Amino acid sequence: MHHIYSNAELLAIKDFRIQERARGANARFEDKIVSLDILRALQRTNFKCFYCFDTLDKKSWQLDHFHARANGGKNNLFNLAPSCKWCNQMKNALDGNSFLVRCKRIFMANLTVDIPHPIIAKSTVSLQDFPIKDRSKKVKRNKKLSS
Repeated sequence: MHHIYSNAELLAIKDFRIQERARGANARFEDKIVSLDILRALQRTNFKCFYCFDTLDKKSWQLDHFHARANGGKNNLFNLAPSCKWCNQMKNALDGNSFLVRCKRIFMANLTVDIPHPIIAKSTVSLQDFPIKDRSKKVKRNKKLSS
């Protein structure tokens, strides 16, 4: 059965270069996706980054695999995660769940050291900049200062 695209869907396919993204993913992997899979993934996230919820730029957004292909993730609709360039580069080959846990660590660390959340600010802060052991020291130091 063929899907009949609405005018809005056709416009999104053109604007978000969906066919180009499908060709790119299909060239690298044996399991194939179609434009409709990518469109559905974009609609599922309301055309926002799956990880940070920023509105996706029509030209620079990236098609991520929540469960990284490098770790056996599938190239199918249920594993597609539209993302901004920043989040996709930071996630790299991490599993999506692991990436979200690291983002939470950064968020919590940033709350204690009074700097902006890097996912919101799109800063160049690395995930490695805030290991858990350092965060606990900063929390203790901040508590001592406030006493």
